[in-house]
Amino acid sequence: MTCGYSRIEMVRTRYVFFATVLLIACGSSSESSSSSGPDAGTEVDAGSTPGGGDEKDAGAEPDGSADAGPGPQFRIETPDMPVGSGQETTWCYFFRTPNAEPLGVRRWTLTIGETVQSAVAFTTPTDRRPAGTLSQVADCSIFYEGSGPAHWLLGTHAPSAELVTPPDDGTGRPVAFELPTSTAGFIMVHLLNTSDADKTTKVELTAEALPIGTRYTKTAPFMAYNDDIEVPMATTGDLETKDCAVPAGAKFWHVTTRTHKRATRASVKDGTATVVETTDWTKPEAKLWTSPFYTFGSGSLTSECMYDNDSNFTVRTGPSMVRDEECIAVGHFFPALDAVYCGGKNM
Repeated sequence: MTCGYSRIEMVRTRYVFFATVLLIACGSSSESSSSSGPDAGTEVDAGSTPGGGDEKDAGAEPDGSADAGPGPQFRIETPDMPVGSGQETTWCYFFRTPNAEPLGVRRWTLTIGETVQSAVAFTTPTDRRPAGTLSQVADCSIFYEGSGPAHWLLGTHAPSAELVTPPDDGTGRPVAFELPTSTAGFIMVHLLNTSDADKTTKVELTAEALPIGTRYTKTAPFMAYNDDIEVPMATTGDLETKDCAVPAGAKFWHVTTRTHKRATRASVKDGTATVVETTDWTKPEAKLWTSPFYTFGSGSLTSECMYDNDSNFTVRTGPSMVRDEECIAVGHFFPALDAVYCGGKNM
């Protein structure tokens, strides 16, 4: 059993508020995602303009903008996560956000330590494990029986990555993630230690919200998850696809892909048009748009992933970075009432 300390801090600017919560995390031992940097000059489809959206008011003040000054911020830091010399393993850290009132988050940042190959942060409808738990169990996967799918926030393979929502939805209102009070979530961390020494490392998730009272347009994740991957042993060029209907009027401001190490290509398509394509799974391509954002003219999002399997077993869908594969198209869109999922085990 491995035990460590994690720290969750909440800072509320423009108000006198600061709280620090120290959590003890223990887990038993056993066995990302998107690069969120902007892609300047990315393509924009100025096609159909959606109707109204889900308007949120984080308080009782009139309309505001993302430039109205700093809002509440918080930080979640995992405990030390060990990985032995020459070992590859995945940890999951479960948390509750420290906000005592609903927030409209405009910036997520992930910072990863040495030996971290990838990290992805999610929120979940309910607790999968008690907050503060560090473990290596099956409930670390995106889809987990009994709790519903996880809501993708941000993933990274780089030392640090951030995802910043558009400051203007086209009507002058900022876009933000709705974060209810004390939201459950987890950070999935894959470690690879190629050194001659045992290592420990940490991951930090930070959030920056709009000022309390700012009205915003709610954004949410769209995830196309192929749960039927089957790549035969000693195979090259195996193509796996997933077609998903896109909500009418959805405006996408961010799209990326996620696979594991056997993928040679991953792409997101709008009909026959390629929206984003990745050829290095450790450096997934990401597209970001400003107004008028991107609308899927075909009404459908298709994720395509190609794999080479030089192992002596069939590779199937699963969370293990060692034995399994994933083919995920992740986007963030508005106007949104809730996250949208296509595929998976709990639909």
